[in-house]
Amino acid sequence: MSGPLIVEVRRGGIVESRHRVHAAVVDAEGRLLHATGDADLLTFMRSAFKPLQAAACLVAGVEARFGVRPEELAVACASHVGSDEHVAVVAGLLERTGGSPEELTCGAHEPLDSDARRRLAGGRPTVLHSNCSGKHALMTAACRAAGWPVEGYARPDHPLQQRILELAARAAGVPRDELRFGVDGCGLPAPAFTLRQMASIFAQMSAGGASLTEEERAAVRRVIAAMRAHPHLTRGRGHFPVELMERARLWAKPGADGVLCVGPETGDWGFALKVEDGGSRAEAPAAMALLERFGLLRPEEAEALARWRRPPLRNVAGDVVGEIAVAEGSGGRP
Repeated sequence: MSGPLIVEVRRGGIVESRHRVHAAVVDAEGRLLHATGDADLLTFMRSAFKPLQAAACLVAGVEARFGVRPEELAVACASHVGSDEHVAVVAGLLERTGGSPEELTCGAHEPLDSDARRRLAGGRPTVLHSNCSGKHALMTAACRAAGWPVEGYARPDHPLQQRILELAARAAGVPRDELRFGVDGCGLPAPAFTLRQMASIFAQMSAGGASLTEEERAAVRRVIAAMRAHPHLTRGRGHFPVELMERARLWAKPGADGVLCVGPETGDWGFALKVEDGGSRAEAPAAMALLERFGLLRPEEAEALARWRRPPLRNVAGDVVGEIAVAEGSGGRP
């Protein structure tokens, strides 16, 4: 195992900041294939957990009762930017499944989409603008489908959250009673995993691994297909994880504080990355370097994503004043 990858922020040719990056790749059997830095670094999966949460909602019966549409499933996996399209899909999911914005406990924040912010023009954002609103809308629908109370759906002891945590523990290879969790930014349980366990979850989902039931495998296939069919609904156009799904045969989900998880459309591996200081600006160049180094990107895919190897550093006026790039020789070799 090599030392962490170092991503440098260079302004005017001078290194201004450095980010330490840890990563792990495992196969569907849980074997560690590659690592950079500490593969056993324990941290929170944050929003990279959403695809598994969405799959658990399907298994809880929301698919059988309501017939979740692919775009609704994609936005349920999203850390979306609150664009008009994102808000419309979430609102439509609530209306179709008998829910309402007032039930969602994710809180409200200004849309991250600049056009939506301008249109709001000082008005109050709603919970639908929350980047987690799609996940919360799907959870309330799952409660209705399963006959569980909607009230309290975000509490760790709610039947839905218990189902999600049980599935997560199996996919990560962690005994359920040893699973540790905190509270996410949107109020839901946030489980902590090592990087190799996060990678195992994505490997299990990609491969339809032995830890999953047949019903769970079918749900996972639907989740991955929806994310790949509507990648812009999982974040917004022009973001690295979105382009990774558009230009490579992969599916990807970032999480807050410098987390990124990736899996193949079909295959038996999972990749998990953590920027130690939480700096998300280091994610793209680090992921590009490691995915290429570990042979997880085809040459034509790497070329299509080449602009993310050294993203430009821009000032407020939009002028390029530097770059963000992996330090030469850092992270060792696989």
